[in-house]
Amino acid sequence: MLGVDPVAKPVTRLTARDGRPAAAALVIHVDAAPETYDRSDLVKAAGFLTGGGTPRAFLNADTRIDTALNHWNFTGMMRARGPDGQSAEDWLAAFPERLSQTAG
Repeated sequence: MLGVDPVAKPVTRLTARDGRPAAAALVIHVDAAPETYDRSDLVKAAGFLTGGGTPRAFLNADTRIDTALNHWNFTGMMRARGPDGQSAEDWLAAFPERLSQTAG
């Protein structure tokens, strides 16, 4: 499961239980925290201000890729390298072979 800067709905009794789906053998979280905000970043900011946040399924991701990009730059987020040197694009290009190796 891949989340490119996901923002959750405000927490309710139902969404508080939403965790990692049983079928998600691998979870990758790409996060955007821009150095300078522009109007493309308002959706995420609004999500957090209304009680949302990072969805629980991504809080304990197997791989987390942090970027300093603005939210309009989806291509940049997909190409950003994580600590292992791999990008979200790399993970998708190697699917499902890499998944079967990673998940055992």
